[in-house]
Amino acid sequence: MRAFLEDDQTYRRVTKDLTSMYQSQNNSIVKRIQDLKLLDPFAASKLKTYIAVCPKIYDKPKAHKPGLPLRPVVPCMNAPSYELSKFVSTIVKTSLTSKYSIKGSFSFCNYVNSLELPQGYVLVSIDVVALFTSIPKNLVKQTIFRHWNELKQNTPICLDLFWEVTEFCIDSSYFVDQLLKGQFYQQIFGTAMGNPLSPIIAEYVMEDLLENALASTPIVINNLKKYVDDLFLALPEGNIQEVLDSFNQQNEHIQFTVEREENNRLPFLDMMLVRLDNQTVKTEWFKKPIASACKQHKNIGSLLPLVKDKTPLEERSNVVYQINCEDCDACYVGMTTQKLKARISKHKSNMKKLQTLQQAGHTTRDAVIVDIMETTAVVNHAAREKHTFKLDETKILDTTNKARNLPILESCHINNTPNTINKRTDTDNLHVAYAGFLHWLRNKQQRARGRNE
Repeated sequence: MRAFLEDDQTYRRVTKDLTSMYQSQNNSIVKRIQDLKLLDPFAASKLKTYIAVCPKIYDKPKAHKPGLPLRPVVPCMNAPSYELSKFVSTIVKTSLTSKYSIKGSFSFCNYVNSLELPQGYVLVSIDVVALFTSIPKNLVKQTIFRHWNELKQNTPICLDLFWEVTEFCIDSSYFVDQLLKGQFYQQIFGTAMGNPLSPIIAEYVMEDLLENALASTPIVINNLKKYVDDLFLALPEGNIQEVLDSFNQQNEHIQFTVEREENNRLPFLDMMLVRLDNQTVKTEWFKKPIASACKQHKNIGSLLPLVKDKTPLEERSNVVYQINCEDCDACYVGMTTQKLKARISKHKSNMKKLQTLQQAGHTTRDAVIVDIMETTAVVNHAAREKHTFKLDETKILDTTNKARNLPILESCHINNTPNTINKRTDTDNLHVAYAGFLHWLRNKQQRARGRNE
Protein backbone atom coordinates (compact mmCIF):
# COMPACT_ATOMS: atom_id res chain seq x y z
CA MET A 1 0.00 0.00 0.00
CA ARG A 2 2.82 2.40 0.87
CA ALA A 3 4.56 1.82 -2.45
CA PHE A 4 1.27 2.21 -4.28
CA LEU A 5 0.51 5.59 -2.72
CA GLU A 6 4.00 6.93 -3.42
CA ASP A 7 2.91 7.42 -7.03
CA ASP A 8 3.01 11.23 -6.84
CA GLN A 9 1.60 11.55 -10.36
CA THR A 10 -1.71 10.11 -9.15
CA TYR A 11 -1.87 10.89 -5.41
CA ARG A 12 -0.80 13.82 -3.26
CA ARG A 13 -0.41 13.82 0.49
CA VAL A 14 -2.38 16.44 2.38
CA THR A 15 -1.97 17.45 5.99
CA LYS A 16 -5.61 17.35 7.10
CA ASP A 17 -9.04 15.86 6.53
CA LEU A 18 -10.67 17.68 3.58
CA THR A 19 -14.23 16.59 4.41
CA SER A 20 -15.40 19.93 5.78
CA MET A 21 -14.03 21.85 2.79
CA TYR A 22 -15.55 19.54 0.18
CA GLN A 23 -18.84 19.34 2.05
CA SER A 24 -19.09 23.14 2.03
CA GLN A 25 -18.21 23.32 -1.69
CA ASN A 26 -20.73 20.59 -2.53
CA ASN A 27 -23.56 22.35 -0.73
CA SER A 28 -22.61 25.68 -2.28
CA ILE A 29 -22.76 24.22 -5.80
CA VAL A 30 -26.14 22.60 -5.12
CA LYS A 31 -27.48 25.90 -3.74
CA ARG A 32 -26.38 27.72 -6.89
CA ILE A 33 -28.20 25.20 -9.07
CA GLN A 34 -31.29 25.52 -6.89
CA ASP A 35 -31.14 29.34 -6.95
CA LEU A 36 -31.14 29.16 -10.75
CA LYS A 37 -34.44 27.23 -10.51
CA LEU A 38 -32.81 24.16 -12.07
CA LEU A 39 -33.52 21.98 -9.02
CA ASP A 40 -36.60 21.84 -6.83
CA PRO A 41 -36.06 22.12 -3.05
CA PHE A 42 -36.61 18.40 -2.44
CA ALA A 43 -34.09 17.32 -5.08
CA ALA A 44 -31.58 19.89 -3.79
CA SER A 45 -31.92 18.64 -0.22
CA LYS A 46 -30.99 15.13 -1.36
CA LEU A 47 -27.79 16.42 -2.98
CA LYS A 48 -26.64 18.33 0.10
CA THR A 49 -24.96 16.70 3.07
CA TYR A 50 -23.96 17.70 6.58
CA ILE A 51 -22.77 14.30 7.81
CA ALA A 52 -20.05 13.43 5.27
CA VAL A 53 -17.18 11.16 6.32
CA CYS A 54 -13.72 10.90 4.78
CA PRO A 55 -13.52 7.80 2.50
CA LYS A 56 -11.00 5.09 3.42
CA ILE A 57 -8.93 3.44 0.72
CA TYR A 58 -8.24 -0.25 0.50
CA ASP A 59 -6.57 -2.36 -2.16
CA LYS A 60 -8.29 -5.38 -3.61
CA PRO A 61 -5.75 -8.01 -4.76
CA LYS A 62 -6.32 -9.48 -8.22
CA ALA A 63 -5.75 -12.99 -6.94
CA HIS A 64 -5.93 -14.65 -10.37
CA LYS A 65 -3.11 -12.55 -11.88
CA PRO A 66 0.65 -13.10 -11.46
CA GLY A 67 2.28 -10.98 -8.77
CA LEU A 68 -1.04 -10.20 -7.04
CA PRO A 69 -1.43 -6.71 -8.53
CA LEU A 70 -3.67 -4.39 -6.54
CA ARG A 71 -6.82 -2.55 -7.54
CA PRO A 72 -7.32 0.58 -5.40
CA VAL A 73 -10.90 1.00 -4.16
CA VAL A 74 -12.22 4.12 -2.39
CA PRO A 75 -15.80 3.52 -1.16
CA CYS A 76 -17.47 6.93 -1.42
CA MET A 77 -20.97 6.28 -0.05
CA ASN A 78 -20.52 8.81 2.77
CA ALA A 79 -18.22 11.21 0.91
CA PRO A 80 -19.27 14.88 0.49
CA SER A 81 -19.89 14.70 -3.27
CA TYR A 82 -21.41 11.18 -3.46
CA GLU A 83 -25.03 12.20 -4.14
CA LEU A 84 -23.95 14.95 -6.54
CA SER A 85 -21.78 12.44 -8.41
CA LYS A 86 -24.77 10.09 -8.69
CA PHE A 87 -26.85 13.00 -10.01
CA VAL A 88 -24.30 13.75 -12.76
CA SER A 89 -23.78 10.06 -13.57
CA THR A 90 -27.52 9.58 -14.14
CA ILE A 91 -27.56 12.44 -16.68
CA VAL A 92 -24.52 11.05 -18.50
CA LYS A 93 -25.74 7.46 -18.44
CA THR A 94 -29.15 8.44 -19.82
CA SER A 95 -27.43 10.26 -22.68
CA LEU A 96 -24.99 7.53 -23.69
CA THR A 97 -25.69 5.27 -26.65
CA SER A 98 -22.99 2.64 -26.90
CA LYS A 99 -22.04 0.81 -30.06
CA TYR A 100 -19.80 -1.69 -28.35
CA SER A 101 -20.93 -2.30 -24.77
CA ILE A 102 -22.47 -5.54 -23.59
CA LYS A 103 -24.51 -5.78 -20.38
CA GLY A 104 -23.00 -9.00 -19.11
CA SER A 105 -22.14 -12.63 -19.71
CA PHE A 106 -25.51 -13.77 -21.03
CA SER A 107 -25.86 -11.08 -23.68
CA PHE A 108 -22.25 -11.66 -24.78
CA CYS A 109 -22.87 -15.42 -24.89
CA ASN A 110 -25.83 -14.91 -27.23
CA TYR A 111 -23.71 -12.69 -29.45
CA VAL A 112 -20.60 -14.85 -29.68
CA ASN A 113 -22.47 -18.14 -30.22
CA SER A 114 -23.85 -16.73 -33.47
CA LEU A 115 -20.46 -15.50 -34.64
CA GLU A 116 -18.71 -16.91 -37.70
CA LEU A 117 -15.16 -15.62 -38.23
CA PRO A 118 -13.35 -15.06 -41.51
CA GLN A 119 -10.60 -17.52 -42.30
CA GLY A 120 -7.30 -16.65 -40.64
CA TYR A 121 -8.95 -14.72 -37.79
CA VAL A 122 -8.26 -15.64 -34.17
CA LEU A 123 -9.77 -14.65 -30.82
CA VAL A 124 -8.19 -11.79 -28.84
CA SER A 125 -8.99 -9.92 -25.65
CA ILE A 126 -7.58 -6.46 -24.93
CA ASP A 127 -7.51 -4.99 -21.44
CA VAL A 128 -6.95 -1.41 -20.26
CA VAL A 129 -4.24 -0.98 -17.63
CA ALA A 130 -5.88 0.66 -14.54
CA LEU A 131 -8.56 2.48 -16.54
CA PHE A 132 -10.11 4.70 -13.85
CA THR A 133 -6.82 6.10 -12.56
CA SER A 134 -5.54 6.60 -16.14
CA ILE A 135 -8.21 8.92 -17.52
CA PRO A 136 -6.92 12.51 -17.87
CA LYS A 137 -9.39 15.20 -16.84
CA ASN A 138 -8.88 17.09 -20.08
CA LEU A 139 -10.00 13.96 -21.97
CA VAL A 140 -13.18 13.87 -19.86
CA LYS A 141 -13.79 17.54 -20.67
CA GLN A 142 -13.32 16.96 -24.40
CA THR A 143 -15.77 14.07 -24.25
CA ILE A 144 -18.40 16.09 -22.37
CA PHE A 145 -18.10 19.01 -24.79
CA ARG A 146 -18.13 16.75 -27.86
CA HIS A 147 -21.34 15.03 -26.73
CA TRP A 148 -23.10 18.07 -25.30
CA ASN A 149 -25.89 17.89 -27.90
CA GLU A 150 -26.93 14.52 -26.45
CA LEU A 151 -26.30 15.46 -22.82
CA LYS A 152 -28.31 18.69 -22.88
CA GLN A 153 -31.42 16.73 -23.76
CA ASN A 154 -31.40 15.32 -20.22
CA THR A 155 -30.56 18.36 -18.10
CA PRO A 156 -31.58 22.03 -17.92
CA ILE A 157 -28.08 22.93 -16.68
CA CYS A 158 -25.91 24.86 -19.15
CA LEU A 159 -22.65 23.42 -20.46
CA ASP A 160 -20.28 25.59 -18.40
CA LEU A 161 -22.07 24.85 -15.13
CA PHE A 162 -22.43 21.16 -15.98
CA TRP A 163 -18.68 20.88 -16.55
CA GLU A 164 -18.00 22.80 -13.32
CA VAL A 165 -20.12 20.28 -11.39
CA THR A 166 -18.48 17.32 -13.16
CA GLU A 167 -15.01 18.72 -12.52
CA PHE A 168 -15.79 19.18 -8.83
CA CYS A 169 -16.99 15.56 -8.56
CA ILE A 170 -13.70 14.40 -10.09
CA ASP A 171 -11.46 16.76 -8.11
CA SER A 172 -13.10 15.94 -4.76
CA SER A 173 -11.62 12.44 -4.78
CA TYR A 174 -9.72 12.08 -1.52
CA PHE A 175 -9.28 9.49 1.21
CA VAL A 176 -7.50 8.45 4.36
CA ASP A 177 -5.25 5.42 4.59
CA GLN A 178 -5.64 4.17 8.15
CA LEU A 179 -3.03 1.46 7.60
CA LEU A 180 -0.45 4.25 7.32
CA LYS A 181 -1.28 6.05 10.57
CA GLY A 182 -4.22 8.01 9.18
CA GLN A 183 -2.44 9.75 6.33
CA PHE A 184 -4.75 11.80 4.08
CA TYR A 185 -4.43 11.91 0.28
CA GLN A 186 -5.97 13.67 -2.71
CA GLN A 187 -6.27 11.89 -6.04
CA ILE A 188 -4.81 14.36 -8.54
CA PHE A 189 -5.07 12.26 -11.70
CA GLY A 190 -7.77 10.01 -13.06
CA THR A 191 -11.05 9.11 -11.40
CA ALA A 192 -11.58 7.14 -8.20
CA MET A 193 -12.61 3.48 -8.12
CA GLY A 194 -15.68 3.83 -5.90
CA ASN A 195 -16.95 7.18 -7.18
CA PRO A 196 -20.36 6.54 -8.83
CA LEU A 197 -19.43 8.89 -11.66
CA SER A 198 -16.25 7.01 -12.61
CA PRO A 199 -17.77 4.00 -14.46
CA ILE A 200 -20.01 6.04 -16.75
CA ILE A 201 -17.28 8.61 -17.44
CA ALA A 202 -14.94 5.76 -18.34
CA GLU A 203 -17.64 4.32 -20.58
CA TYR A 204 -18.06 7.59 -22.47
CA VAL A 205 -14.30 8.16 -22.84
CA MET A 206 -13.77 4.60 -24.04
CA GLU A 207 -16.47 4.95 -26.71
CA ASP A 208 -14.66 7.89 -28.29
CA LEU A 209 -11.25 6.30 -27.90
CA LEU A 210 -12.41 3.10 -29.62
CA GLU A 211 -13.96 5.07 -32.48
CA ASN A 212 -10.65 6.84 -33.06
CA ALA A 213 -8.61 3.65 -32.72
CA LEU A 214 -10.75 1.74 -35.22
CA ALA A 215 -10.58 4.63 -37.67
CA SER A 216 -6.77 4.70 -37.50
CA THR A 217 -6.15 0.99 -38.10
CA PRO A 218 -6.08 -0.31 -41.69
CA ILE A 219 -7.92 -3.49 -40.67
CA VAL A 220 -11.72 -3.55 -40.74
CA ILE A 221 -12.95 -4.73 -37.32
CA ASN A 222 -16.65 -5.57 -37.15
CA ASN A 223 -16.81 -7.69 -34.05
CA LEU A 224 -15.52 -5.54 -31.17
CA LYS A 225 -17.44 -5.87 -27.89
CA LYS A 226 -16.67 -4.15 -24.60
CA TYR A 227 -17.47 -4.88 -20.97
CA VAL A 228 -16.17 -1.95 -18.86
CA ASP A 229 -12.45 -2.11 -19.74
CA ASP A 230 -12.33 -5.62 -21.25
CA LEU A 231 -12.48 -5.79 -25.04
CA PHE A 232 -13.22 -8.78 -27.24
CA LEU A 233 -12.07 -8.85 -30.86
CA ALA A 234 -11.42 -11.29 -33.66
CA LEU A 235 -8.35 -10.29 -35.71
CA PRO A 236 -6.08 -11.66 -38.44
CA GLU A 237 -3.30 -13.43 -36.56
CA GLY A 238 -0.57 -11.42 -38.25
CA ASN A 239 -2.11 -8.03 -37.41
CA ILE A 240 -2.67 -8.31 -33.66
CA GLN A 241 0.34 -6.19 -32.69
CA GLU A 242 -0.53 -3.58 -35.30
CA VAL A 243 -4.03 -3.20 -33.85
CA LEU A 244 -2.66 -3.05 -30.30
CA ASP A 245 -0.23 -0.30 -31.31
CA SER A 246 -3.11 1.64 -32.85
CA PHE A 247 -5.02 1.47 -29.57
CA ASN A 248 -2.00 2.51 -27.51
CA GLN A 249 -1.32 5.55 -29.72
CA GLN A 250 -4.66 7.19 -28.87
CA ASN A 251 -3.64 8.55 -25.47
CA GLU A 252 -0.32 8.27 -23.66
CA HIS A 253 -2.04 7.62 -20.33
CA ILE A 254 -4.54 4.96 -21.43
CA GLN A 255 -2.61 1.87 -22.40
CA PHE A 256 -3.75 -1.60 -23.39
CA THR A 257 -2.44 -5.15 -23.06
CA VAL A 258 -3.43 -8.07 -25.25
CA GLU A 259 -4.16 -11.75 -24.59
CA ARG A 260 -4.20 -14.10 -27.57
CA GLU A 261 -6.06 -17.38 -27.79
CA GLU A 262 -4.08 -20.52 -26.91
CA ASN A 263 -5.02 -23.80 -28.54
CA ASN A 264 -8.10 -22.08 -30.00
CA ARG A 265 -9.27 -21.12 -26.50
CA LEU A 266 -9.60 -17.69 -24.86
CA PRO A 267 -10.98 -16.82 -21.41
CA PHE A 268 -13.29 -13.78 -21.43
CA LEU A 269 -15.51 -12.62 -18.55
CA ASP A 270 -16.55 -15.88 -16.86
CA MET A 271 -16.56 -17.91 -20.08
CA MET A 272 -14.08 -19.89 -22.09
CA LEU A 273 -14.40 -19.07 -25.79
CA VAL A 274 -13.54 -21.96 -28.12
CA ARG A 275 -12.87 -21.33 -31.82
CA LEU A 276 -13.94 -24.41 -33.79
CA ASP A 277 -12.43 -25.68 -37.03
CA ASN A 278 -15.28 -24.16 -39.05
CA GLN A 279 -14.47 -20.72 -37.57
CA THR A 280 -17.57 -20.59 -35.38
CA VAL A 281 -17.30 -20.00 -31.63
CA LYS A 282 -18.77 -21.93 -28.75
CA THR A 283 -18.71 -21.04 -25.06
CA GLU A 284 -17.94 -22.94 -21.90
CA TRP A 285 -18.29 -21.63 -18.36
CA PHE A 286 -14.90 -20.71 -17.03
CA LYS A 287 -13.53 -20.36 -13.52
CA LYS A 288 -10.41 -18.33 -12.91
CA PRO A 289 -7.62 -20.44 -11.37
CA ILE A 290 -8.10 -18.85 -7.96
CA ALA A 291 -11.76 -19.92 -7.84
CA SER A 292 -11.11 -23.63 -7.38
CA ALA A 293 -8.00 -23.06 -5.26
CA CYS A 294 -9.97 -21.09 -2.70
CA LYS A 295 -12.20 -24.06 -2.00
CA GLN A 296 -9.23 -26.01 -0.67
CA HIS A 297 -7.08 -23.27 0.79
CA LYS A 298 -7.49 -20.08 2.76
CA ASN A 299 -8.75 -17.19 0.68
CA ILE A 300 -7.99 -13.47 0.78
CA GLY A 301 -10.98 -12.78 3.03
CA SER A 302 -9.85 -15.22 5.71
CA LEU A 303 -6.24 -14.06 5.59
CA LEU A 304 -7.01 -10.33 5.55
CA PRO A 305 -10.40 -9.91 7.28
CA LEU A 306 -9.83 -6.21 8.02
CA VAL A 307 -8.88 -4.96 4.57
CA LYS A 308 -11.64 -2.32 4.78
CA ASP A 309 -11.15 0.16 7.62
CA LYS A 310 -14.24 0.79 9.70
CA THR A 311 -15.57 4.29 10.21
CA PRO A 312 -14.89 5.40 13.81
CA LEU A 313 -18.02 5.23 15.97
CA GLU A 314 -18.07 8.97 16.62
CA GLU A 315 -18.07 9.68 12.86
CA ARG A 316 -21.10 7.50 12.10
CA SER A 317 -24.55 8.96 11.49
CA ASN A 318 -28.13 7.61 11.26
CA VAL A 319 -27.58 5.49 14.37
CA VAL A 320 -29.44 4.29 17.43
CA TYR A 321 -27.21 4.59 20.49
CA GLN A 322 -27.17 3.74 24.20
CA ILE A 323 -25.72 5.71 27.13
CA ASN A 324 -25.40 4.00 30.52
CA CYS A 325 -25.78 5.72 33.89
CA GLU A 326 -22.61 5.68 35.95
CA ASP A 327 -24.40 5.41 39.31
CA CYS A 328 -27.19 2.87 38.63
CA ASP A 329 -28.29 0.29 36.06
CA ALA A 330 -30.42 2.78 34.10
CA CYS A 331 -29.65 3.63 30.48
CA TYR A 332 -30.86 5.92 27.73
CA VAL A 333 -31.56 4.85 24.13
CA GLY A 334 -31.54 7.59 21.51
CA MET A 335 -31.21 8.16 17.79
CA THR A 336 -29.51 10.76 15.63
CA THR A 337 -29.21 11.57 11.94
CA GLN A 338 -26.12 13.65 12.73
CA LYS A 339 -22.68 12.28 13.38
CA LEU A 340 -22.70 10.59 16.78
CA LYS A 341 -19.99 12.92 18.09
CA ALA A 342 -22.25 15.93 17.44
CA ARG A 343 -25.11 14.36 19.38
CA ILE A 344 -22.87 13.37 22.29
CA SER A 345 -21.45 16.89 22.32
CA LYS A 346 -25.00 18.21 22.74
CA HIS A 347 -25.60 15.80 25.65
CA LYS A 348 -22.36 16.99 27.27
CA SER A 349 -23.37 20.61 26.82
CA ASN A 350 -26.74 20.00 28.51
CA MET A 351 -25.06 18.14 31.37
CA LYS A 352 -22.57 20.97 31.84
CA LYS A 353 -25.42 23.51 32.04
CA LEU A 354 -27.15 21.35 34.65
CA GLN A 355 -24.00 21.04 36.75
CA THR A 356 -23.42 24.80 36.57
CA LEU A 357 -26.96 25.47 37.79
CA GLN A 358 -26.66 22.87 40.57
CA GLN A 359 -23.36 24.35 41.72
CA ALA A 360 -25.11 27.73 41.87
CA GLY A 361 -27.57 26.24 44.35
CA HIS A 362 -30.58 25.62 42.09
CA THR A 363 -32.81 22.59 42.74
CA THR A 364 -35.38 20.65 40.72
CA ARG A 365 -38.07 23.00 42.04
CA ASP A 366 -36.52 25.99 40.28
CA ALA A 367 -37.78 26.96 36.82
CA VAL A 368 -34.30 27.04 35.27
CA ILE A 369 -33.70 23.41 36.28
CA VAL A 370 -37.20 22.36 35.23
CA ASP A 371 -36.62 23.87 31.79
CA ILE A 372 -33.38 22.01 31.20
CA MET A 373 -34.89 18.75 32.52
CA GLU A 374 -37.35 18.93 29.64
CA THR A 375 -34.59 18.73 27.02
CA THR A 376 -33.75 15.01 27.27
CA ALA A 377 -34.38 12.04 29.54
CA VAL A 378 -30.62 11.98 30.26
CA VAL A 379 -30.68 15.41 31.90
CA ASN A 380 -33.99 14.61 33.63
CA HIS A 381 -32.55 11.49 35.27
CA ALA A 382 -29.29 13.25 36.17
CA ALA A 383 -31.17 16.15 37.79
CA ARG A 384 -33.64 14.04 39.77
CA GLU A 385 -31.20 11.37 40.96
CA LYS A 386 -28.02 13.49 40.98
CA HIS A 387 -26.35 10.87 38.79
CA THR A 388 -23.90 11.16 35.91
CA PHE A 389 -23.73 9.30 32.59
CA LYS A 390 -20.88 7.53 30.78
CA LEU A 391 -21.06 9.80 27.75
CA ASP A 392 -17.58 8.85 26.54
CA GLU A 393 -18.60 5.18 26.50
CA THR A 394 -21.66 5.58 24.28
CA LYS A 395 -22.26 2.49 22.15
CA ILE A 396 -24.11 2.08 18.86
CA LEU A 397 -27.03 -0.36 18.92
CA ASP A 398 -28.11 -0.07 15.30
CA THR A 399 -27.51 1.84 12.11
CA THR A 400 -29.32 2.41 8.81
CA ASN A 401 -28.71 4.10 5.49
CA LYS A 402 -32.26 5.49 5.51
CA ALA A 403 -33.00 8.14 8.13
CA ARG A 404 -36.74 7.46 7.92
CA ASN A 405 -36.15 4.03 9.48
CA LEU A 406 -34.59 5.47 12.64
CA PRO A 407 -37.79 6.09 14.68
CA ILE A 408 -38.89 2.46 14.29
CA LEU A 409 -35.41 1.12 15.09
CA GLU A 410 -35.19 3.35 18.15
CA SER A 411 -38.62 2.22 19.35
CA CYS A 412 -37.64 -1.44 18.93
CA HIS A 413 -34.48 -0.98 20.99
CA ILE A 414 -36.24 1.03 23.69
CA ASN A 415 -38.84 -1.72 23.91
CA ASN A 416 -36.23 -4.47 24.25
CA THR A 417 -33.62 -2.74 26.44
CA PRO A 418 -34.03 -3.24 30.22
CA ASN A 419 -34.06 -0.26 32.61
CA THR A 420 -34.35 2.51 30.02
CA ILE A 421 -35.18 5.99 31.25
CA ASN A 422 -36.88 6.90 27.98
CA LYS A 423 -40.39 8.30 28.08
CA ARG A 424 -43.07 5.75 27.29
CA THR A 425 -44.23 7.96 24.43
CA ASP A 426 -40.93 7.10 22.68
CA THR A 427 -42.47 3.78 21.63
CA ASP A 428 -45.73 5.22 20.30
CA ASN A 429 -44.52 4.76 16.72
CA LEU A 430 -44.14 1.03 17.25
CA HIS A 431 -46.93 -0.91 15.57
CA VAL A 432 -48.46 -3.85 17.43
CA ALA A 433 -47.32 -6.11 14.57
CA TYR A 434 -43.77 -5.91 15.98
CA ALA A 435 -44.77 -7.30 19.38
CA GLY A 436 -44.37 -11.01 18.62
CA PHE A 437 -40.97 -10.64 17.01
CA LEU A 438 -39.65 -8.36 19.76
CA HIS A 439 -40.85 -10.82 22.43
CA TRP A 440 -38.97 -13.63 20.65
CA LEU A 441 -35.86 -11.47 20.27
CA ARG A 442 -35.94 -10.36 23.91
CA ASN A 443 -36.10 -13.98 25.11
CA LYS A 444 -33.22 -14.90 22.82
CA GLN A 445 -31.09 -12.04 24.18
CA GLN A 446 -31.90 -13.00 27.76
CA ARG A 447 -30.84 -16.61 27.12
CA ALA A 448 -27.60 -15.39 25.52
CA ARG A 449 -26.87 -13.19 28.55
CA GLY A 450 -27.57 -16.12 30.84
CA ARG A 451 -25.07 -18.32 29.00
CA ASN A 452 -22.42 -15.59 29.16
CA GLU A 453 -22.92 -15.20 32.90
